[in-house]
Amino acid sequence: MHYPVNVFTGKVREYEGSRPSAIAKVQVDGELTLTDLGLAGDQQAEKKIHGGPDRALCHYPREHYQHWKTEFPEQADLFVAPAFGENLSTEGLTEKNVFIGDIYRWGDALIQVTQPRSPCFKLNFHFGIISFKHFQLLSYTPLYQH
Repeated sequence: MHYPVNVFTGKVREYEGSRPSAIAKVQVDGELTLTDLGLAGDQQAEKKIHGGPDRALCHYPREHYQHWKTEFPEQADLFVAPAFGENLSTEGLTEKNVFIGDIYRWGDALIQVTQPRSPCFKLNFHFGIISFKHFQLLSYTPLYQH
């Protein structure tokens, strides 16, 4: 089965009032290098909780953005890929049909779903929603892959 995917990478940058982050990713096209630690050119600011062999890629389904636009209409313009700092944004791959341990072929690489992404306090800052981190626990969580 084929699932449309957009790919994003980011660089660590400073955010006034918060700690450094690489959440602001940009779309990349063409041939990419994927290693055990993630996409070449993609950075993580806090490597204890982001990146590494079991968190090499972060995936988030585009379908979930509509939920956040409805919940937070004042910030609706912010809820577009890659607002959650995801590397992979897809259509058709949600928690209804993706499970920890699943393996997918992406070009020449095999990637395996390893764990859900824990909500990060930086999402509160990024979206300007004080309790967003806690609200995310109740809903649509990104998944890590390696």
